[in-house]
Amino acid sequence: MKVTQHFPIQRELELLSLDQAREFYPRTKGFRFNYVIRIGSTERNSDLLSSESDRFFLKVIRAQSDLIVSTGATARTESLKASKYAPSLLLTEQNHLDCPATQLESVQPVFVSVPEQSFLNSNAFALGATTTPLSCWLTEFVTGKDYDCIVVESGLTVTREIINMELAAEFCLTVTNAEDSVTAISSADKFFDELGVKPELTQLLEADQTFLFRFDLRKRTQL
Repeated sequence: MKVTQHFPIQRELELLSLDQAREFYPRTKGFRFNYVIRIGSTERNSDLLSSESDRFFLKVIRAQSDLIVSTGATARTESLKASKYAPSLLLTEQNHLDCPATQLESVQPVFVSVPEQSFLNSNAFALGATTTPLSCWLTEFVTGKDYDCIVVESGLTVTREIINMELAAEFCLTVTNAEDSVTAISSADKFFDELGVKPELTQLLEADQTFLFRFDLRKRTQL
């Protein structure tokens, strides 16, 4: 894969493996958010927003994680499967959650915030309902466990709540179908305006009209 790094330095690269790409997405202690938007689209399903380059780097991000957090709504919309890289935590306010992650057998465990439920996946476990606020419940869940690098893939509502936690470290935003970096940066700015924060840019990559941003949430301004 041919990749252009625009920031922090300008250079051209040829990435042939996930291991090579780890340089650009090293393990980050804390919560790392992962989100994709597509210019000219209002779709919610990431499969329809994503690109080959985005999916490649998504594997890199997930392979660096200790826990992958998502929501029941996302799991249903995207027919989410359990990850082969790390355990999954699915957050939902519903009493039941049926999706491929809870139905299909998996090597990695799947934890679900629902009351007692028998899943077809024998490696899926009901944790009981979440408590309010979600950020406190989530902090308690990860405390004392070997979950140093946590990836969050959720909708904006849950993202806003979790992003205000002191453990929020990084936001990875992919913009697909962008003609140039100016268009991609403008879309990223609008996204964070809607999210209500302005984090510091740490990296920008480009691969085949896909722009991959990394932002430092520890250096952010609330809008």
